[in-house]
Amino acid sequence: MYSVEFLINLIIDYNSLIRLAATELGISSSQAFNILSIPFDGISMSGLSHKLGLDASTLTRNVNKLIKLDYMIKKSNNYDKRVQTVILTKRGHILKESLYDKINDLNYKATNQLSIDEKEIIHLSIEKLAWALECNRENN
Repeated sequence: MYSVEFLINLIIDYNSLIRLAATELGISSSQAFNILSIPFDGISMSGLSHKLGLDASTLTRNVNKLIKLDYMIKKSNNYDKRVQTVILTKRGHILKESLYDKINDLNYKATNQLSIDEKEIIHLSIEKLAWALECNRENN
């Protein structure tokens, strides 16, 4: 199996972990991805759209649902009123932490048979790959 096949299988497996965690918390996987993608200080709608690979109308629909559920708010930029920033509410931050906790628990169960050295190698490799993918996405 080639690296790309392993990565695709890994993505599918982790998507299922996120889907499971989201379901346990009463939200959809797309809502979970939206919440997990918002940094502590917020992100512009266009930045979130780019990060998630969603068109503006789909993202707006998803964000509006999460606003109605009181998981996030939108704020206008002080310098450019056209720019909308999405920020998690207190309830959104609690949900994000719950998602991380559930995903960490599921991840721990999946990796508990690996040695500490193997876990460290995986961690460093994923960190480098994530950085490279983010740089590549920003250049496109």
